Amino acid sequence: MASRHRTSRLGPLLWLAAIFSAYLVLRPAGSDGTMAVLQSLLLWGLVLVLIGAGVRLLMRMFGPEPRIDGGADLSRHPSEPPLLRIAPADEVALTPVVRPPLNVWSIALLQQLEWKRFEALCGGFWSAKGYPVRVTGAGPDGGVNLVIEDRQNADRMFAVMQCKAATAHPVSIDAVRALWGVRNHFGATLAIFYSVSGFTEDALRFAEGKHLKLIDAGQLLEQLQQLEPRQCAALLKEATQDDYHTPSCPVCGIKMQRRAGRSGGPEIWGCRNERRCGARPIASGL
Repeated sequence: MASRHRTSRLGPLLWLAAIFSAYLVLRPAGSDGTMAVLQSLLLWGLVLVLIGAGVRLLMRMFGPEPRIDGGADLSRHPSEPPLLRIAPADEVALTPVVRPPLNVWSIALLQQLEWKRFEALCGGFWSAKGYPVRVTGAGPDGGVNLVIEDRQNADRMFAVMQCKAATAHPVSIDAVRALWGVRNHFGATLAIFYSVSGFTEDALRFAEGKHLKLIDAGQLLEQLQQLEPRQCAALLKEATQDDYHTPSCPVCGIKMQRRAGRSGGPEIWGCRNERRCGARPIASGL
């Protein structure tokens, strides 16, 4: 930056020296008409350079002081656009999460459970009732999460179960119909769908008259009250141990990380190990 300022100051002096040198070289040949014209042009050029240098010197001496804005980057040229600052990931303001009391089951607490904890709670209820429960590992969305074997015959399937943690919308008829369709594939007597956010009217009408149970958060609380106090307390302790809100990655099982959405969009959950496991981000609150 300093070298550029020095060059701009020496520019008029260099031009002046060049014109004066040319004038001295051509002066002895002044008798020729062409040379006389050239000498005259060089002389007038010298005069103009001197006038310009004088005006510039007067402007610097008596002109206004240059204004410097606080925090401006003086190393950049005025014609260049300002630099954009990208906030680090830890500076992104994320929506705070309010935790409900952990000493009693409530709908607010059920709404805070991540999908894997909610799945374990639903399976734990049937295990406390004496049914063998097996996890299928289908993940938070779609398919069958748990299968309940018959208490009398291990080769017979009592029920298939899907568990849906809290979402922004109730479960649609399409998801309920899909669970009902795979019941025959497993040879189960019953299909059970747990949803903290409830079900649409179409889904409820579809389940009428079928061996298909749709259980929302309020009905799940009623089921938990049927257990012995020690069993209910054990499920509560297990469900709320450590971080029970951050969803687990459906592929590798580790806790996901909440991130700001792109272009001001909704927040998302992304796996910390997504480059290896290939899990897709999950919209926060969906």
